[in-house]
Amino acid sequence: MNLRHAAMLALVGWYLIVPPFDCPNHRCPANLSTPFSQWHRNRVAFNSAHECEDVRAKAITALSKVINDPVARAQDEQALAAGICVANDDPRLKGK
Repeated sequence: MNLRHAAMLALVGWYLIVPPFDCPNHRCPANLSTPFSQWHRNRVAFNSAHECEDVRAKAITALSKVINDPVARAQDEQALAAGICVANDDPRLKGK
């Protein structure tokens, strides 16, 4: 790998994105049919896809400790399970 390629890889950040909910308070399933460009992006950029996936897995586990409402917890778990980690330069984030 040359220096230019290494520099480009260093500039890539990773975001966890999850589908939006169609109702307030997460009391309904996440809308998986929403266009990818409208999914919610985590404000924190991760250094690698592995780091992003690790945080996603830990967040799913932590939901049972921070959300007491079983319906809301199930909806959030569904959204996180559907969520994916994408590079900040992924063209799907731009939409049409």
